Amino acid sequence: MSKLGVIGTALSSNFTVRTFRIQRSIHFLKPQTQMVQFPSRFAYDKAVKVIGRKGRLYRLDRADRSQWDLIKPYSGKTVLLQGLPRTAIPEDVERFLTGCEYDSSSIEMFLRSTLPDKWATVRFPSKTEAMNVFIKKNRGICHNNQILVRVLQ
Repeated sequence: MSKLGVIGTALSSNFTVRTFRIQRSIHFLKPQTQMVQFPSRFAYDKAVKVIGRKGRLYRLDRADRSQWDLIKPYSGKTVLLQGLPRTAIPEDVERFLTGCEYDSSSIEMFLRSTLPDKWATVRFPSKTEAMNVFIKKNRGICHNNQILVRVLQ
């Protein structure tokens, strides 16, 4: 069970997707930071006690609003495209996503010297649209490269 799962079940409160923020590493594979917004100081204290009673070794630190605002929420509406050719441009991503509804101004492309290919993130208006892209376009082809599609949570 993930840290967020432990906190959610321990409190069984009214947590929503908006109360969780997950910052991922450069490669989007492992969560780097996970933040939970508690409705009150009492709820935070209760979570610390419950997690301590269950013997979990999770570190809970208080953070201020400026740290919360730095983490970009994906909320299941953002898709990661892996395997784009190094020469790919945003128009290639638009061509790959033909027939899908998305925000073309949200296309962000990443090129790392340690990776043989480019990655891109694209934001969609809803979770349903993002999952649609995953179903329709996963393992699609762009410039003779197979593209892996992942929905970021």
